[in-house]
Amino acid sequence: MLKDILTQLVADALDTKNDNKTGAVAVFSNSRGTATMSGAANLLLFQLLPMIRDIDPDWAKKVEAQRSELQASANLSQGSNSGGTERVGMFVGGPNGGGPPANMMEEMKSIEVDELVSQDPKQALKVADEIHDPVIRAATNARLAGDLSTSDPDRANELLNSAREALAAAKEPADKLRILVGLAQAQKAMNDKDGFGKTLDQAYVMGEELFRKSVDKSPDAAIISRPGLDLLTRLTVAGVRLDSTAILTHVDNLRSPLLQAILLVAAARGLDPDGTSQDGPVRIQIRS
Repeated sequence: MLKDILTQLVADALDTKNDNKTGAVAVFSNSRGTATMSGAANLLLFQLLPMIRDIDPDWAKKVEAQRSELQASANLSQGSNSGGTERVGMFVGGPNGGGPPANMMEEMKSIEVDELVSQDPKQALKVADEIHDPVIRAATNARLAGDLSTSDPDRANELLNSAREALAAAKEPADKLRILVGLAQAQKAMNDKDGFGKTLDQAYVMGEELFRKSVDKSPDAAIISRPGLDLLTRLTVAGVRLDSTAILTHVDNLRSPLLQAILLVAAARGLDPDGTSQDGPVRIQIRS
């Protein structure tokens, strides 16, 4: 019965044009290298492959051979016997909501820093120093500063200053917004309500402008891929427990009813004491 279901799912995925309209991209990374996949059809097949392989290894090889990206990712995944960390990062619409990330490895390092900081701050700092993209590095440093503010305040101040310098140098609104959200997350961790409020003033105006311009330019595009949506969601979830009044006031002042509705849901999720912390709806990181 399982094979019958898988056969239908595989056939449907292979028949689907892998046009990647949502900007879905996954990167598989381990000590042997990195492979990327794009498009919902490829991502579905990659998720099905372990079950297919258990039922019929030869069939799995035939499925892999249908798509070059799928084969490269599957080979990398199966060939790793080192016992080291393996990770898959999946991005829909990219970190700024405007397409796949330009530098997937830099994005993966940023995720790794967020994972490491509570367990091994020194290693987190080391990985952060390996990020070369100025915007990704600035946003990562800002978040890292918030986590280090108690244990290493001098280093935290250095990281915050470097993030502010990068913010001043950034040209694109999406880049500025990403750094602002990182700074807001740091201010939330440091319980800096005054600084947090000032950052909110800039971030919500900038995020809504990106969102509205995207709607005007491509009204039929998927909502999940809208620039500004991911970052404003992260900001709302992260900040609502620190200053719910400020967050809800900014959301209430938004001109887009759709954006308001999405962010109100995000605020509710952030206030849920039994909910798990999430970093926005469009970036999923899986460790194995």
